[in-house]
Amino acid sequence: MKTREITLTELFTKRHDRIPVVTFERSSGRVLGLNCTNREAFNQTVSSGQCHYYDEVNDTIYLKGEHSGEIEDIIDIRLDCCHARRHELHLMYTVQMAVGQCKFGLADCHFYRFVADRFVLDQDLVQNQEAFEEYWPRIITLLETEEDKKHLQRFKNSD
Repeated sequence: MKTREITLTELFTKRHDRIPVVTFERSSGRVLGLNCTNREAFNQTVSSGQCHYYDEVNDTIYLKGEHSGEIEDIIDIRLDCCHARRHELHLMYTVQMAVGQCKFGLADCHFYRFVADRFVLDQDLVQNQEAFEEYWPRIITLLETEEDKKHLQRFKNSD
């Protein structure tokens, strides 16, 4: 079987130096997120063993979990099988997390579940009530509708 190697120069020029990254947590089997990397962030990830991502909005590189403590330690990095098709190119990082919860005091950052015709807060994900209370105002500001705000306020008051 013929093998082909792809250099980092080849890889990052195909996507104008920005590549989507799907991050997968090994022990839980959960997808943690869809982020973006560039060559500098990728190099920092490889050299440190911890996930660094590229923030397209702020044009910055950041260490995932630097402020929240939810550090993602790299176990494996893979390139998808459709690497020749520019529009489908992505990487997959398999990680191990020391803390394993999001900064909002929930088990993970995907805390809304689709039920019927809307997304609702998955109450089973709240692990750290103190952290949840601290970040509560930030969660509320992310919501667009008054109905969503009322739903979350009812959840907060049900303790």
